[in-house]
Amino acid sequence: MIVVKDSEKQIHVLSETASVQEYNTTDPALGGAVASVEGRYPKKGFVVNLEVKQLAYVISGMGKIVTPEGVHELAAGDMVFVAANEKYAWEGNLELFIANAPRFDSKQYREVE
Repeated sequence: MIVVKDSEKQIHVLSETASVQEYNTTDPALGGAVASVEGRYPKKGFVVNLEVKQLAYVISGMGKIVTPEGVHELAAGDMVFVAANEKYAWEGNLELFIANAPRFDSKQYREVE
């Protein structure tokens, strides 16, 4: 069992519209974070995780996940699976719990057009 206390989380401010509270585990296969989005992230274009799959649960708020293929409306209680190497952007006022498999690594995370 791995317990990550609230006092151990790492806070990352991604932009003026997004921040992440990362709960680091010692297990390289799985990690988790709480993300807050107020507006659009990224401001333009998309983000992509080259190797990490994400399962995002909307804790509160309303918004959208935008991909090159379309837009999906989101509200509290909804869940989104984002495959590795899939382009996306968040829009709205959302608080999300995000499970990452394998554990998130900023070296493989990119903003793209």
